[in-house]
Amino acid sequence: MTSFEIALSVGSVAAAALSIGYMAHLLRASVQPVRVSKDRLDRFVQNAPYHRLDKRLTGRGLPK
Repeated sequence: MTSFEIALSVGSVAAAALSIGYMAHLLRASVQPVRVSKDRLDRFVQNAPYHRLDKRLTGRGLPK
């Protein structure tokens, strides 16, 4: 291999490693932590339409 080919190979590997590191950084920076309010969760559970879920799970009330 010539010096140019070696430099090109090393540069390509370095660019790939930097790209992977940058993508990992973007992924960590873009994901927001989920904040769940206990009050909102309780209100959702109390008001959830369980009768509709039961119809879906049992197959009753579905259009044929």
